[in-house]
Amino acid sequence: MESRETFSPPPRAALIFLVPGILAVLFFLDGFCSFTRIGVWLAGAALAGMSGICLLWKRSRSLIINLAVLLTTLLFMAWIIEGVFRYALLSPKVPVDSGGFAKWVSSSWPQPIPREKPDGMFRTIGLSDSYGVAAEKNNYHCQLAQLLNQPNHPFEVVNFSVTGYQPLDQLRILETFGPSFHPDLVLHGFFVGNDFFARRGELVDLMGFPLLNFPLQELLLPRRFLLFQYAKASLALFRDNSRKKAQQTSGHPVGTFSQEEHLRVAINYFQACLKGAPERMNWASTWDILHQISDNCRSMGAAYALVLFPDQSQVDDALRTHVIQKAGIPEDRILLDQPQKFLLEECRKASIPCLDLLPVLKATGLQGELYYLNDTHLNLEGNRVAAEAIADFLLQQPEFSAFADSKNPQQSDTSPVIQPLEDALPVGQGEKHR
Repeated sequence: MESRETFSPPPRAALIFLVPGILAVLFFLDGFCSFTRIGVWLAGAALAGMSGICLLWKRSRSLIINLAVLLTTLLFMAWIIEGVFRYALLSPKVPVDSGGFAKWVSSSWPQPIPREKPDGMFRTIGLSDSYGVAAEKNNYHCQLAQLLNQPNHPFEVVNFSVTGYQPLDQLRILETFGPSFHPDLVLHGFFVGNDFFARRGELVDLMGFPLLNFPLQELLLPRRFLLFQYAKASLALFRDNSRKKAQQTSGHPVGTFSQEEHLRVAINYFQACLKGAPERMNWASTWDILHQISDNCRSMGAAYALVLFPDQSQVDDALRTHVIQKAGIPEDRILLDQPQKFLLEECRKASIPCLDLLPVLKATGLQGELYYLNDTHLNLEGNRVAAEAIADFLLQQPEFSAFADSKNPQQSDTSPVIQPLEDALPVGQGEKHR
């Protein structure tokens, strides 16, 4: 089974800015500590006149002062580094201007995509998270374009998918940049494993790490500091790389993540298949966002269709057994297709076309072979199966009657063969997220 590359070390240029910044902080701290000592000494002198505290202060004065200086220094240093991260090294996940965004979109596609839609072109915006880019230029969006594009009926996909984005992020990006691309259809890929999760903060990029940026007035909790998140992410990456090296040394195949990390993620995603998940995870709020996306498409004059990507544990029986055993989940708590039933019913009531890929992927009988090794993302074969199912699904929709009528009757019973693009990574070499 192949794996994919998900992260490259921080660029050297970023570290060049970071190291002098820390040295400058240490220089200022030398003078700052002197003022802190004076303040603590004056406070201690005032306390020394109080009965009961006098003896404790006299015996522990030096220790108390040193601890106060240390804590104050660490806090001050954290704020300085937070400022360096926030105002010097932080970058948005996607370009914020329309020109930069258009270039960013084209950079992931085999050929340039102009913002102005060519005459006669049926243009689809592909909206998803990492599922929409995980096979690089052989992801299901690219393969779908190969399947449906015809000389007399041109069809293209503009891929708006961003790794780590959730439905609310996707709504914002569609509202901001969607109208300028004049889509006929928005094809929304929803991953049931984590798209029900709601998070606070803006997803940003810091030296290659996806972190959450919170407003300054919300930085009351240490875990919201970029510094804290960066340190935690760096430690997690180091720990997982160490596990992968150990697995390689012991003769086990090395995947995208270590076996332990893959299982941890799989257990987390399996929450959607447990009783009480709709109320506990507030699925109603997620559906409200999906309905807003549908309304936004309607305001642009575009159709909207939802594609449900199952969690790997729903498809791979061996992984599901491992998840249940490791997490100690009782069988009577499991409702395996609960996420799909919820969304299919809501889409039915809202008259939104919806494709459930769970039965499609299970029908192949390939199970874990549809996914990258130690990864929850579909590999090239999994993306091929998804693309063919989506193509058949779209051809059944009224908006695609022209495509359905133009298909050669002699070839209607055979699926087009999709050839991997020449610049795609070879099997086993992986891919990089955008």
